[in-house]
Amino acid sequence: MRTISWLGLVVLAVAVGLTAADWSAYKQAKLSQAWASATFAKEPNSQSLEAAPQQYKFAVKATYTGRLRKMSSKRSHLISEWGKTLHAQDFAQHFEQEVEVRADGLTVWLALQDVLVDAFSREIKAGGPVQLWIMYVGAAQQDRIFLVNEFQAVK
Repeated sequence: MRTISWLGLVVLAVAVGLTAADWSAYKQAKLSQAWASATFAKEPNSQSLEAAPQQYKFAVKATYTGRLRKMSSKRSHLISEWGKTLHAQDFAQHFEQEVEVRADGLTVWLALQDVLVDAFSREIKAGGPVQLWIMYVGAAQQDRIFLVNEFQAVK
């Protein structure tokens, strides 16, 4: 009986630790600042991958335009290649949709994790402000790609 109780506590402790995300690595910035700091290859037909995305994590505020779209194969391919650098072969499968947001004179598409799509659609209304925790992974032909790792409605 004690073994089962201990096992239950260990499982619970691990589950709580995994769900309590640490967003301290994400730097508060304007969307325009995050966009400007994202490097990309200058050649029109090239791709660039960022090998150390830790320095490209941002917490930004934006306005959701109400538009959601299926990700293009070009953008999906770059996410897949980036995932392979992390030894995650099926990484791109977790990012099939993109949301359009606007801030600081920019209107951009951000890749949204599949596990966040339903909640995002329910919680964030068109024209509504949103806090986004985003990470830059690279560019496909000068098209910067940021992943949304978390969001929160701004009240």
